[in-house]
Amino acid sequence: MRRVVAIILLMSLILNCSIRVMPKYREREEKPIFLHEYVGDNIDSIERQTYALFPSIDGFVEAVLYEHPWGGYEWEIFTEDGRFVAYNEDSLAVAILADYIERHDEIVESNADFERAWDIVDYDVLGQPITQKEVDSVIEQLKKRRGRRMAGCLVSGCLSGALLGCLVGYGVREGPEYPDPEGAFLDLADIPKEAIGIGAVAGALAGLGVGAMAIRSDAQQAIKIIKEGRKPRVVE
Repeated sequence: MRRVVAIILLMSLILNCSIRVMPKYREREEKPIFLHEYVGDNIDSIERQTYALFPSIDGFVEAVLYEHPWGGYEWEIFTEDGRFVAYNEDSLAVAILADYIERHDEIVESNADFERAWDIVDYDVLGQPITQKEVDSVIEQLKKRRGRRMAGCLVSGCLSGALLGCLVGYGVREGPEYPDPEGAFLDLADIPKEAIGIGAVAGALAGLGVGAMAIRSDAQQAIKIIKEGRKPRVVE
């Protein structure tokens, strides 16, 4: 029994020591992406200042870019206070960054030509460009989502409008006052069919209006979604 207790204590001590000597940041298994011969596979603090990258990150130490397993790329950014990751879905991200580093001095003098060549329409919180290609991709996703939302609103509007038409038609029908003395509170035969049809059409139009207001598939909405998705997240 003493031997078992001693083994358990020894294993606990080894595990505790191994945890304490673990590095502050776990190393990734995948290799970082080679960005450019001028910087290699990472952006250090000097290169960040030289090329005016990541202006919103305080205490910047290093940034490394990896391929994301679900597509796109992921920045791993180390600062004096911790580690951040930021997702970038644009397939042109690496090519644009390489071109920016290659022709930095030229681009500083004529940034408009650089933006026009790559069809850059905006920048995210890290200062990374957002291209029209990525915006168009998000717009297509929004259109599909809007189609499903509109279909749901259309069906709901038709049913709600038809029900409202039944109630209105029953209220204005010719016949005995409500409730019926014989206890027939609602006789569908007494309801004018026009009321049901008008109610269904009105409800459908209202549903379409609600669906259109619920989601917009324009460029500004797409850019907002991209910026939100690219915000750095703290990694423990």
